[in-house]
Amino acid sequence: MVQLVCQNDIIVSHPFACHCQATLNDVAAKDYQRTGWFDPRITCLSLDDYEAKVLKGSNDCTMDAAIGIGNYANNRVTTSRLMLVELRMGYDNVDNLSASSLENKINHSENLLSGHRIDKNNYFIFRDGVAAQAKSWAERKKKEGGVCHVWVVLSVDEFNHLIQFVEDMPYVPNNDLAQISKRLTDCVTDRNWRGLCEETDYWREKALYYKHRYELAEFEAIRTLLLDTWCAIEPDQLGLNILSDDYCFLCIVKEDLSCLNV
Repeated sequence: MVQLVCQNDIIVSHPFACHCQATLNDVAAKDYQRTGWFDPRITCLSLDDYEAKVLKGSNDCTMDAAIGIGNYANNRVTTSRLMLVELRMGYDNVDNLSASSLENKINHSENLLSGHRIDKNNYFIFRDGVAAQAKSWAERKKKEGGVCHVWVVLSVDEFNHLIQFVEDMPYVPNNDLAQISKRLTDCVTDRNWRGLCEETDYWREKALYYKHRYELAEFEAIRTLLLDTWCAIEPDQLGLNILSDDYCFLCIVKEDLSCLNV
């Protein structure tokens, strides 16, 4: 399953933003009289507000909100789009739900947002204690027919795990750091000093390449690996003749690593 991340820039730049930009917490607080349901950083279009204030229609004909999302993998965000969200945290009895009403909300929201890419899944958020019943209800309605869209029923907690922020995601290096470390360590173990110097020269230049491209996380990952490896290597303590090529290479390469200090 792909990791979803919130993209607030989609919302801030949307034509509707000047009329109905809010946070998802703001939207929830209006109906459920408390805050703290969701990450306060999630910005959304309050579709109910747009319907009521701009179109002068009923404010129960749309999904509650649209948020901006994208797929996150390999330190990159792709497939930016809107996600439709309906908040149902006030429901205790799922039998009061209407499948046709939910379908109409999706249809109307999609029409409002036509021209903008929208996620195929439509999300319905319930309180943690009710979500399991709501999932069963949604499955029954799907089997009965008449449900044209993809419904995804989640608890508040599940939704909060589903939507993350890029700044909170761990960095995944482009290069295989474990393999680089193994090659360096093998050279040290085998006392292959020439090989160690050649590997180090190569990865030092790669690190500087990433630095100059402002790929600073990749630079830092390789830099840290090289410096950690070499901090334990002292040419004077390896029993080498100070006039030997190996000794000279080791001293030069270790000195050259100073260019990685930031």
